Amino acid sequence: MSAYEAKARCRHLRHRNTAACSCAEWSAPNKSEAWFGVFGPAKLPDEIVSKLNNAVINNAVINALTDTRMREGASPAVLTPAQFAGFVRADIERWAPVVRSSRAKPD
Repeated sequence: MSAYEAKARCRHLRHRNTAACSCAEWSAPNKSEAWFGVFGPAKLPDEIVSKLNNAVINNAVINALTDTRMREGASPAVLTPAQFAGFVRADIERWAPVVRSSRAKPD
């Protein structure tokens, strides 16, 4: 089934309200990951970002959570603020077409 046919089928099913469409039917990315991060206000000075990043990385609670997540099969990654910003941008770009096509609106 082509992506066009899948979308048409989903529209048909949605109008009949008999089924929800899967990510595969909407040609969504094949891989979905849960991730956690720490955000601050826009234009936070680099010096403060660096201090916060170091504090989070060296925090005993965060390290304990990381150990727990690793036992559960997760692959924790410690990223620099620039790497994390790039990761978030890439994730937004990856999912934007799916969100747009779903016509989801913030509440």
